[in-house]
Amino acid sequence: MTAFWTIRKVGFDTETTGTDVERDRIVTAALVFTGGGVEDATVTYLINPGVPIPVEASNVHGVTTEMALAGQDPAAALSDIADKLVAAVAWDMPVIAFNLPFDFTILDRELIRHGLPTVMSRVDGAALRLIDPLVIDRQLDRYRRGSRKLKDVAEHYGVAPQEWHTAEADATAAVHVAEALFARYPQLGAMSAAELIDAQQLWHRRWAADFQTHLRESEKDPGAVIDGAWPLKALPVEVAS
Repeated sequence: MTAFWTIRKVGFDTETTGTDVERDRIVTAALVFTGGGVEDATVTYLINPGVPIPVEASNVHGVTTEMALAGQDPAAALSDIADKLVAAVAWDMPVIAFNLPFDFTILDRELIRHGLPTVMSRVDGAALRLIDPLVIDRQLDRYRRGSRKLKDVAEHYGVAPQEWHTAEADATAAVHVAEALFARYPQLGAMSAAELIDAQQLWHRRWAADFQTHLRESEKDPGAVIDGAWPLKALPVEVAS
């Protein structure tokens, strides 16, 4: 069996105007190709979102509204990101993203917003190899205390990038955390792509249900609703209809 860390794979991350996948926009994105005995390659995007970037978001990723004015046309950039992800699928590369439903869903909604085919429609039923280190870590080390943010999970697995909250740095960290997980838990490497997809869907759904129950019963948030969809959140009813 080929070791996971040796195969060609791609890390994906976005930095955005906010955390609402239905309304916010992608400002920067990165695809980090690594492994497989081929030279590493990174593709980064600075995108003009066409809307002001809130100061709170700029404080996280460092891109201001003025800086984004020099960015690419969103339709062109988003289409290129989708094309490269589909090419990765065609080459049977694992696509890795930490908290994958956020990045995949906001990309999906951006493509729809600009009248472009989504990633899922472009792959047309092809088998996806999607890996979400957050979902896997929460399942296989579920009783570990502390934060599950990327920086903290990365440090737990000995991954220490020189910077955080750039799309390139976070995509790279996600890949290295995934490699550490596959090294620590051999059962992951024994799963087929379909089995791993099914497992992550189940693990995320269970986590979401448990977390929602915890928030409601502890009265921290009696009306909490935690989305258990993975890897893609469902379209809101008003959009889907």
